[in-house]
Amino acid sequence: GADPAWFLGACAVPLAILPLVVPLRVRALLTAAVALALAAGYVAVQPAMLGEPGVLGPMLTLVTVGATGVLLGEHYYRLVRSHHRQRVHMQALIADGTRRLRQLLTEVERAEQAERRRIGRELHDELAQVLTALKLEVELATYKVEPGTATAASLGRIDALSDQLVEAKQRLVHALRPATLDELGFGRAVERHVADVTARSGLTIELDRAAGVELPEPAATTIYRGLQEALTNTIRHACATTARIRIAVDDGAYLLEVRDDGIGFDPDAVGAGHFGLLGLRERAAILGGTVAVVSAPGRGTQVTVRLPADATPPA
Repeated sequence: GADPAWFLGACAVPLAILPLVVPLRVRALLTAAVALALAAGYVAVQPAMLGEPGVLGPMLTLVTVGATGVLLGEHYYRLVRSHHRQRVHMQALIADGTRRLRQLLTEVERAEQAERRRIGRELHDELAQVLTALKLEVELATYKVEPGTATAASLGRIDALSDQLVEAKQRLVHALRPATLDELGFGRAVERHVADVTARSGLTIELDRAAGVELPEPAATTIYRGLQEALTNTIRHACATTARIRIAVDDGAYLLEVRDDGIGFDPDAVGAGHFGLLGLRERAAILGGTVAVVSAPGRGTQVTVRLPADATPPA
C-alpha cells in the first residue's frame, strides 16, 4: 500500500513537466494538477494517514518540489524563448543581408551591361570607320598596281585580312552585348536567334514562349545567353535532330528550358574546361538564380535556367 516513503519518491513526478516549453501560467496549472492528483491518490489509498503528523513532511516536499519545478521551468522557458528570438533576429539579419547583397550584385550586373553596351558602340563606330577606310585604301591601291604582281597579291591578302577583322569586330561586339536585344527586344531577339540556328544547323527547334513574356534587364541578357550556350552545345556535341525551348514565368521566377534528343552525356564526367556553362552559372548566381543540367548517355540533355523575378526590379 501507499506509505510516506513511496509518496516521497512520487514527489519527483511534477518535475516531468520541466522540459515542456510552456508559459508560466500553463506550467503552474499543470504542476498543480499533477501534485493534487498525487496527493488525492495517496489520501484515497490510505485516508487514515490524513490526520497523521507524518503526512505533513511528504506534502511539504510535494509542494516544494512542485514550486521548484515551476521556477526552473520558467527559467528554462525564458532561455528557450530568448534563444528563439536571437535565432529569428539572426535569420532576419541574414535575409536582409542576402537581399541587400542581391540588390548590389544586380546593380553591378546592370552597370556591367551598360559598360558592355558603351564599349560595343565605341568598337562598332570607331573601329568600323577605320576598317572601312582601310578597305577603301586597299581598293584604291589595287587599281594602281599591275594585276598578278607581288604587290597586287599582298594587297589582296590585306583586303582578305581586313574582311576577317570586320568579322572579328562583329563577333566581339556581339559578345559584349547582343545587339538584337537592344534592337528587337527580348521576344523577337529569341525568335530571330532560333531562326538563325535552324537555318545554319538544320536542327528542328520548337519554341514555346508564353505570349507577351518580356524580361527586364539583367534577366533578359542572362536568359538569352543561356539560350545561346545551350543551343551551341546541342549543335556541337549532342548530335541531336530536335530541340525544344520553353521560356516562361513560373512560380515567381523567369524560366528557360532547353531540351534536346541528342546522345546525352554524364554531367559528373564533364571537365572544368566548359567555361560557357560555368560563366552562365556565375551570371545566374549573381541574380540569385540557378542553372541545372540533366543528362545521361543516350537520353538527351536538358538545361534549365531559373532566375527569381524579384532579383531584377525595374531600374
